Amino acid sequence: VSASIGGSGQGGAAAEAFELLTFEEVWQEQGLAAASGNEVAVKTLRRLVCFLTDAQSRQRVVEVMKELAPQTAVIFIAQDEAAADDLQDRYRVRRGDGASYRQALSGIRAVHGEVDAVLYLWALEDAKCLREPVIAVHILQAMAASGLRCDRLLLAGAYGDELERCHLESWIGFERSLRRGWPQTRLAVIGQERGLAVEQWLPRLWAELQADKIESAFYRDGKREVCRIRARALESSASLLRTGGSYLISGGCGGLGLVVAEHLARTRGANLVLLGRSGLDDAKRQAIAGLEKFGSQVVYVQADVCDRGALAQGLEVAEARFGALHGVIHAAGINEGGSVFEKEAVRFEAVLAPKIEGTLVLDEVL
Repeated sequence: VSASIGGSGQGGAAAEAFELLTFEEVWQEQGLAAASGNEVAVKTLRRLVCFLTDAQSRQRVVEVMKELAPQTAVIFIAQDEAAADDLQDRYRVRRGDGASYRQALSGIRAVHGEVDAVLYLWALEDAKCLREPVIAVHILQAMAASGLRCDRLLLAGAYGDELERCHLESWIGFERSLRRGWPQTRLAVIGQERGLAVEQWLPRLWAELQADKIESAFYRDGKREVCRIRARALESSASLLRTGGSYLISGGCGGLGLVVAEHLARTRGANLVLLGRSGLDDAKRQAIAGLEKFGSQVVYVQADVCDRGALAQGLEVAEARFGALHGVIHAAGINEGGSVFEKEAVRFEAVLAPKIEGTLVLDEVL
């Protein structure tokens, strides 16, 4: 992030002075501040929608909620694979079917009117849901389409390792992107290491629902941590880039990829492996020729970063030419507009694929 500390002088062509400021995101301990007027908050939460499938877990949640807030009615939504005789309500959805979410939430609105909060707990009972952020898309789209108003929405998840935590942390993107686009519902992600039964989460989630400020929080060793941005000085001015080194750039002929490629070619004379999904055309050949004018050698590999076989085969060709890689810049991505409320699930997943699956495949192949 650059902060301007000077302006152009009269005449308009004077260069501006800038100070380089660098920041990092960190998780830091912060206790949960109680809501002002706690009794009022409890009374306000009259209807709570809970995405939970297991019959025994639902029963225990009902029992806990009777102790926490007996005036709050809990409305469950289960996955369709639940046995019919285990389901004591009419609300079931098929996990990958957006229309079934809309039908369920429309039914809740017709019978109950507005609800005060929604808890998404499927990821506590089914670890596969951690890798399916599209479920949150279905929920949000169904809320908007059905007109079901809700003040607070918590997405809860338990993780068993750091990779699962990465998947869970990625859901924070919903919180950040919805702040302005959909301010009527405040969304947050609540995470913790795996080990607690679903009903043991309830007191903690209930406290989060009643907080004055709804924000994502992760619990570690019983302590609550929130994500904050703080200033961070660069530890060293020495570059890790090697002169004459070999670098792979996924999305290498895209806008961002070519900016990085030109920098590496111009300042380091780097050997460049440019990875892209489409074949070579005149525009790509012209861009590659421009890089080679700086003295770089360039290999273009046509492969989808999510295709392990094609990626491995292409990198074998690159390794035969340049030897070992000295760095990877993962710039592959799909640039597609539209809000989460407009995007079909298949397009949403297509946008995420190179950034999530592509990163995992790159790590595995290399």
